Amino acid sequence: MLAEALSELPPERALPGGLAFEQKPDGYRALLFAGSGGHTHLQSRNGSGLSPAFPGMPAPSAV
Repeated sequence: MLAEALSELPPERALPGGLAFEQKPDGYRALLFAGSGGHTHLQSRNGSGLSPAFPGMPAPSAV
């Protein structure tokens, strides 16, 4: 999840399932796990739980 500078974007079909690109000037970089029953878990790139820091995180069905 660390940012990596590239001189050009990879081809559209470089990975199965597609690619997503985003600009991250500051803030958090995290993974959002959305399970059945509306359960969510937010995790840092180091594996730390971030969910308690974001109590207003909506359930996946509300997004």
